[in-house]
Amino acid sequence: MGLLKHLIDEHLIKTGTVPDQYKPHLLQGNWKPHRECHVQPDFLLIWDIDLETNELILVRCGSHAELFG
Repeated sequence: MGLLKHLIDEHLIKTGTVPDQYKPHLLQGNWKPHRECHVQPDFLLIWDIDLETNELILVRCGSHAELFG
């Protein structure tokens, strides 16, 4: 969880995204307009930014199987 906390505190809160090494990208389909990154190879974080309130919304985290069934 140390890396997850670091990504949230040092990147998402400050910039709204994470470094490219974590493969941040927009999700499609029912998950649109959320964003996702790979904290570890099979540990993902899904988030969104509310542009009206400028709030970071942490949606879910977990493995591909846990998140997308």
